[in-house]
Amino acid sequence: MNMRNIVKGENPRARMAPSIEYDWDREGLDLYTAPPEIYLKRSGYQDAFFKDYERDMFLGFAPRGLRMNVNYKVRLNSRSQQLDTFNKMEIDFRNGATQREYLSVDFHVPKFIMLEIADKAGFAIVNGEVVDIISFIHYLNAHSELPFLFKLRAINRKAEFFIRVNDLYTHIAVKDKLQLDDGEREGKLDFNYHIEMNAVLDMPIPHYYAFYSAEDITGSITVQEQQEGCVAIYSINIFDIPKVDEHGWNLAAQTDYQIDKGDMDVDLSTIFQGNNPLANAINNDLAIGVSPSKYINIKIYTDEDMAKEIDFYMNWKEMKAEFPYPAIEQIAHIAIYYNRDYINQLEIEQNKLMENRISSKK
Repeated sequence: MNMRNIVKGENPRARMAPSIEYDWDREGLDLYTAPPEIYLKRSGYQDAFFKDYERDMFLGFAPRGLRMNVNYKVRLNSRSQQLDTFNKMEIDFRNGATQREYLSVDFHVPKFIMLEIADKAGFAIVNGEVVDIISFIHYLNAHSELPFLFKLRAINRKAEFFIRVNDLYTHIAVKDKLQLDDGEREGKLDFNYHIEMNAVLDMPIPHYYAFYSAEDITGSITVQEQQEGCVAIYSINIFDIPKVDEHGWNLAAQTDYQIDKGDMDVDLSTIFQGNNPLANAINNDLAIGVSPSKYINIKIYTDEDMAKEIDFYMNWKEMKAEFPYPAIEQIAHIAIYYNRDYINQLEIEQNKLMENRISSKK
């Protein structure tokens, strides 16, 4: 082989070599030895991020920690460049310390699960592909708390399904000192000076997905007489707040509120505060004078008659549910529904989630 025909890179240049610690389980916290059916029996479908109550389909995942060791190697032409770069890297990468980042990350969802959901939801599948992919994505986002994306997967160069997880806590440690060498020598010339750095990245990832259905179980409870040395405890749910409203929107939150006699309103500001897609959409619409009622539905049920709703007007400017007449003393049950497809599509467009796989949130 003629060495002169080998293409060589120009300096300065850098190389990054990641490697995963497959046996890292956070001191046994992520060690899972039970069979899959045990997880399904012990897990409630309420923990799922995708919920279709009409078809009894639910999708969730169990998280685990990922540790990745990353080796960085920088090659430079001269000793002076090496020392200057060393000083800059020592400051920029906080050598000898740790730091945290909150990321927005795409996670791939296995295709066979998505095809199973599409088939049960009535979407046509031809040659292992969903025919009306746009309608299917809207259906997924209408029932999901996490945005579904359909984009290119680099490993196979095919478009597949992803979920976007925001505010993902990531820990970065650069505890080892930077390493320098004396370069390489050829004749009387010194060149190719190197700097090496090791970093450790810890972040949560999906361990496995669980797709299952749920059905209502009806039956009777026989109250037993209390025996000596035993105390009987019973929990009876006399009313279930509907999981889906008249718009087909899933229940997002529910809470109880003590209404005092003579109250004219209920303060709901704590429910819609925070840095999340729903709160951001509300703030954006209120800033331009648009009512969030087009994608949020609020219901308040009485404690005396759970089948009856309390009449109110939602004052979005004050974030209060205002009653037309003074209320009586009672406990109100508040249910919040919202159009998840609208919120997820808005987040995808505003944050340009189709243009990247990972982004940082300071």
